[in-house]
Amino acid sequence: MAVGGPQEKLAILPVLALLSQLAVDPSSTAQPAPPLLPRSSIAAVLAHRGELGLDDAEVKSLEERDAALQKRLAEIREAERQK
Repeated sequence: MAVGGPQEKLAILPVLALLSQLAVDPSSTAQPAPPLLPRSSIAAVLAHRGELGLDDAEVKSLEERDAALQKRLAEIREAERQK
């Protein structure tokens, strides 16, 4: 393939300049991170305890269940890592 002369090479510069201006910076179109989700459905309920009108006994019971759930999940994860 023959390469054009100096004037042909210079003629492409305005096109390249235009294309570079049209190029989109990927970081400018990145979506914001989604909101963090509660670690469990129990934690989600506890986060809305006031809206749900939970009394102290219900909150305590749910907190205990969430703690037990987190402990069990940690045990499962650890068992999976050891496989």
